[in-house]
Amino acid sequence: MKNLISERKKVFINASTVLFSGGLILSQSIIETLVEDDSFELFITCPRWGPYHQFIRNHSKIRVVPPWILNRLLRWMHDYFWLPLLIRRVRPDIVFTLGNLPARTHFKQIFLHDNPYLAEKSIVLIPLSLTSRLIHILRCKLTLSRMHFVDLVLVQTEYQKRGIELKLKEYLPIKLLSPYVPYPYNPIQMNTLPIPSRENKIKILCLSRYYEHKNIEILLDLASLIKCEELPYIIYITISANHGKKAVQIIESIKSKEIEDVIINLGHFNHNKTSNIISQVDAIILPSLLESFSLSCVEAWYYRKPLFISNLASMQSSCHNAASYFNPSSAADILNCLEGVFSNPEKLSKIIYEGEKRLTELTKWPEYIDLLKDY
Repeated sequence: MKNLISERKKVFINASTVLFSGGLILSQSIIETLVEDDSFELFITCPRWGPYHQFIRNHSKIRVVPPWILNRLLRWMHDYFWLPLLIRRVRPDIVFTLGNLPARTHFKQIFLHDNPYLAEKSIVLIPLSLTSRLIHILRCKLTLSRMHFVDLVLVQTEYQKRGIELKLKEYLPIKLLSPYVPYPYNPIQMNTLPIPSRENKIKILCLSRYYEHKNIEILLDLASLIKCEELPYIIYITISANHGKKAVQIIESIKSKEIEDVIINLGHFNHNKTSNIISQVDAIILPSLLESFSLSCVEAWYYRKPLFISNLASMQSSCHNAASYFNPSSAADILNCLEGVFSNPEKLSKIIYEGEKRLTELTKWPEYIDLLKDY
């Protein structure tokens, strides 16, 4: 046993700030892959016990970050003292950072980048609150300032790769790995979690937590158009009041605009119920104003649902022909996009087929094992 432990590659997984949404699902899938491989000795930092306790094995340990140290005012203590000291104590062969900022360490480090703002030339035209704009500008500057601690950057699209290369002052290896179907997804179990429905309606799902750049507000305008024209669509969103003030405003607007019969908020739910929700809808929609590589794309392709997304260069880089594109600032254009597909069975079938084909081109999880073994 001692010989086996000494031969294992020691990997420090920095997931200190990965708490929810797509980042959590992606991180869980990567960690799940690594813990099932006996050739690694893993040390995992995470912000909360719940989502990560399942990864404890005889060759993996977990350290939960004290919640108070991730407070915005005290985050510098985590970044400059708590995390670097812990890494030095563990003395890993490699640090694998899954959070939104590279760790400040001189140990070899792979950084999985998933911040869509960093790859953009400018975010001036994206409607953000002043606070959010300043936070994202600062985060991008901090990320770039810490790139000298990184030995390899992992990105999810060719668009991200080009965007980051333009911002780096010095050469840094960048590897493209588009994530595959997440592990938490279960086989489809029809109607075990029934959603509110209407007969003879085409059900469209926007599966996303509220963020300003997700542009969920446009779906209210879309719902008003659908109701005005008495069209056979119903929209589902998945936001919660604890997602912020603007999420609360959306929830209240659905009622004040009297469009509850067209747009229904399912609220937040655990991702282990994703398959049950998607199995009951007819399409996935993502009206983002900014995106890296959304798991909504993978969800649509995996469950054989047509995908409707914004006509962003980043999205086209991800999806190719496996989606139908629209102007995310125009509810009328989104409606035309829906009508153009659902009124044309051949076009509908082609999008679904292209989605299945695109799925086969994505990075399989075992490739992350090969990456860490070879690096």
